[in-house]
Amino acid sequence: MNLPALVLLAVVPVASAGDLDDAHDNLDTVVRGYVAQRSEDGVWTLPARGAGKPLRLRYDGIERDTAHSTAPGRWTVLADFTSIDTKKKYVAETSAKIGGDLWEVKSMYWKSSAQAAALRKTSAVAAAAPAPKRAAPGPLPALLVANQAANYDPSRNARADIAAACAEASKSGRRVLLEVGSGGCSWCARMHDFVAKDAEIKTMKEERFVTVLADLRANGPLWKEYGPVPGTPHLFVLGPDGAVLHSQDTEQLEKGSSYDREKYVAFLNDWSPSGD
Repeated sequence: MNLPALVLLAVVPVASAGDLDDAHDNLDTVVRGYVAQRSEDGVWTLPARGAGKPLRLRYDGIERDTAHSTAPGRWTVLADFTSIDTKKKYVAETSAKIGGDLWEVKSMYWKSSAQAAALRKTSAVAAAAPAPKRAAPGPLPALLVANQAANYDPSRNARADIAAACAEASKSGRRVLLEVGSGGCSWCARMHDFVAKDAEIKTMKEERFVTVLADLRANGPLWKEYGPVPGTPHLFVLGPDGAVLHSQDTEQLEKGSSYDREKYVAFLNDWSPSGD
């Protein structure tokens, strides 16, 4: 699995939200303030999993070049930390939302070095991309209808399905949601059932994303390009050009024997095209 993930929810007051030109400084202020609330003498102690030792970190700051807007008032940035015991570096992908005079830290997920490097490469693309002009989604092309009906059929040409999804996303101003799983994956079936039974989530997903299902084992070479898949189902958000914008471990979205509605909606909102 990925490095241990934390979902950090807090509302941190700032003197003024300011203009979006000041977003970099505001993001640093919010992350610094959040960490400070949980720190003692500047050290943030994270509980360990299993028999490991607690991790003690100091916040170094955000990586300004990775800050980009994912939707109006929503920002994502990489935040850097250093272990005070080993001087090892840690990176967390942080999502924040602005509203009035408050900034809210929505999520903070720890990333491996490879994942952080991939995010740095895609941040520039996401930041430079113009806001898409999104038309009302029409019927999906037959190829994509067949893809979704096939339920992770390992014999499908995943690259062709993704290319068709990117073309459709470009035409309709959406993004591609690549769902990695398998026909025998129980959590994949639970996720599809969870979405199908919630009309609001189903509509949000269809209006903002073009979904592609890809079998995990049959498409191994793809994951060397897109990033690791720690378990299934796993979600990749792609831009219309096919660039990976986000890698989502769905274990972080689970609740009991199903999925957490608030977290799933937040994921869709955070990675919807700008303009939503």
